[in-house]
Amino acid sequence: MRPVRLALVAALAAVFCASCGGGPAAGGSPAPSPQPAGLAKLTILTPSSGQVIRGSTVLLRVRLVVTRAGSPAAAPAYLHVYIDNRISTIQPAVFASGVTEQAVHGLGPGRHQLRAEFVGPNHLPFRPPVAATVAVVVRR
Repeated sequence: MRPVRLALVAALAAVFCASCGGGPAAGGSPAPSPQPAGLAKLTILTPSSGQVIRGSTVLLRVRLVVTRAGSPAAAPAYLHVYIDNRISTIQPAVFASGVTEQAVHGLGPGRHQLRAEFVGPNHLPFRPPVAATVAVVVRR
């Protein structure tokens, strides 16, 4: 790659990372979200673990329960959804009555692991992670 093009790519990457609010901490690894541990618990309501799904889409319903005052739910936050450890969707977390739902698309036949994770405004996980996982089987 030519030096000018490489410099342009590096500059764009730096701008993108800065606009996301993320990036490595001084030590070179991502800094954990500043929220204290154990403030919330995330539970997947549907689908249930081991459930057989017909088709390539499933409705994911999750509940966020605040376990202590000073909750991470008070700040703007996001819900990351993973299919087989690959990010599927990132959406602002909106928990009306503690429950949110979204359609998860693109499931092929076979066993899949669905993981939902509630993360802070910087998209970094809480410590410990506020996440839940289920395994499902997709049949057409």
